[in-house]
Amino acid sequence: MFKCPHCNKLGITFIRKMFLGPFLPTTCKYCHKKVSVPYSSLLLVIPGIIAIIITIVSFYFDHFLIGIALFIVVSIIMSIIQIRLPLIPR
Repeated sequence: MFKCPHCNKLGITFIRKMFLGPFLPTTCKYCHKKVSVPYSSLLLVIPGIIAIIITIVSFYFDHFLIGIALFIVVSIIMSIIQIRLPLIPR
């Protein structure tokens, strides 16, 4: 659980935080106010797109295990960064 920036109670679950975006806020289960992550979180899309492109190219060159491994590693790193992003009031 994560603290809401409005009421400082643990009102945001892990799953809700994983799918937050600057344009996709959620509400605290205690105060029912909207919370989100900073706009800088949009930068997480760039390594994700690069990993998808490299994975697709690696399938073309018959190096699919390398592509899948890279995609998994990038996904884990992006998830860790998403969890560490601060919650901000909206």
